[in-house]
Amino acid sequence: MPQFGLSRSCLEADILAERETRDAEIKQIEEALQDVVGATRREELNDQITLAKLELQFWYQESTAELEVEKALRLQHLYRTIKKAVAELAQAEGYKLVILDDSIEELKFDRDSRIPPQVQGLQQIMNHKLLYLFPAIDVTDDLITRMNNEFRAAQAGP
Repeated sequence: MPQFGLSRSCLEADILAERETRDAEIKQIEEALQDVVGATRREELNDQITLAKLELQFWYQESTAELEVEKALRLQHLYRTIKKAVAELAQAEGYKLVILDDSIEELKFDRDSRIPPQVQGLQQIMNHKLLYLFPAIDVTDDLITRMNNEFRAAQAGP
């Protein structure tokens, strides 16, 4: 199993923690509102709750947008790392061509999808370029081993 990949980032953990904190603060105000008798104070707390919810919503949208950029950059880095490892493996083994095995055993359909099953099947067929790969020439395991070794070496440090 590959060890390299896209694990949860610090930013994602920070966003989740901040959201929980903000949700708890809103809940505290809502609980305080239940004990209030005066109409003026009640209105102030309702306004405070509304403002806090709007701020939370805006903050969360901005934070998740930032997170999506981070995820895209991490995915880009992973793709570059895979391409580099494939090139190194090909050069080391004397391969002239490395092809991605995107063949699948069977088409899969999501019955809950709004996309009709026939269209789902056509999309899958159109997205796949390779229909068969002789298992003996599949170097995926070699590539994963090479990348895992590089990952472990990088973690161990100089």
